[in-house]
Amino acid sequence: MSDIRGAWIDFCDELKGAVDYVFEPDQVTDSAIDEAEGVRHVLRSLIKASLATFENSDAQYPELGWFHPSKMGLDNPDAFYQSAPVDLHHTYELSGNVGSVAYFGIALMSMSWGTGEVEMLRSINVAELAPDEHGDFLVTLSSHADPGDTGHPWFQLPEKRTSLLVRQFLSDWETEEVARMSLRCVDPDPVQSRISPDELVAKLGRVATEVNRVPQHWNDYYRQHISRGEVNSFEHIEPVPAEDVGALGGSTEQHYGEAWFEIGPGEALLVEVEVPDCVYWNVQLGDVWGQSVDWVNRQTSLSGAQAVLDGGMFRAVLSHEDPGYANWLDLHDLAQGLVLFRWNQSEIVPVPSARLMPISELASAMPASERAVTPEERTEILIRRRRAALARFIR
Repeated sequence: MSDIRGAWIDFCDELKGAVDYVFEPDQVTDSAIDEAEGVRHVLRSLIKASLATFENSDAQYPELGWFHPSKMGLDNPDAFYQSAPVDLHHTYELSGNVGSVAYFGIALMSMSWGTGEVEMLRSINVAELAPDEHGDFLVTLSSHADPGDTGHPWFQLPEKRTSLLVRQFLSDWETEEVARMSLRCVDPDPVQSRISPDELVAKLGRVATEVNRVPQHWNDYYRQHISRGEVNSFEHIEPVPAEDVGALGGSTEQHYGEAWFEIGPGEALLVEVEVPDCVYWNVQLGDVWGQSVDWVNRQTSLSGAQAVLDGGMFRAVLSHEDPGYANWLDLHDLAQGLVLFRWNQSEIVPVPSARLMPISELASAMPASERAVTPEERTEILIRRRRAALARFIR
């Protein structure tokens, strides 16, 4: 019989050290708020790992659970992320309606960020789901070969246990509808609704491992920008990315461009880029831990539908105070962190320019055609932003 109490004590002992990296002498934090956010990052990882391990881990009775409010790896503010465990010794049916989001994609991949290599088994885009004229679809996921008589798409995959990740990106938060789906294992064993002592002990260990490794994994990954000198500049971006984004958990249909920023009070970083022809794009801020910054109540991100272009050119201003331009990205008290672009199904990888300047010089650096907003307009934008953000999660 497993020692349940002993396993719990061991679990709590392991969690004690999970925040040690937040307080390391060479950490990039420059405020107590950064440290507090680092601890919150660990707690968010604990919530996510606990839910995935204890409440949605039965691959024969999977649930398409959504991530919000989990934050890691520069999670996309425009996204409706969902995931479910699958064991491809069994066969699954995924059905539903694709909705109307700007981008909808499915990946079958391991989700062991920070605890092992991420393995991408298959990426499926919305066209491969073959929805009918109403947007309804039915597909089969299986290690068995397609019998050829089902009348719907069949995806043959390796006989492995993995995760199904759904990415839905909304460009217009107020009008686009997310897909509504159901995932069913067609040949499950009888359901086991209660947890055994041995299973509890094993799962406590898995949660402790993830919480101890995943938050620090993302912090270590993004801090490399500083060591490589990629601060307030995007010049390091290659037209053809050198990294396999699928191996890092990214969408294989998407190019990414990111940099570290360091912006003090009274300063502004002017970022300019020509927007390419693509299915979807956005820009967002992240903190030193790789968490998205409050995008419900503050304008810390802009999608293609939210951004205001000037003849195909996008100009964003990163600053602590509102400069009165439409494409302001609100730093609030964030002195340093990350700025990231996503370019979905673009044939090129744009390289933005960036100029750090006193905010008093911003007006002379901006073209007269750049869209300005009044304080009253900004207030209305933020009210609508919050309403649309919460509606996505029925909150």
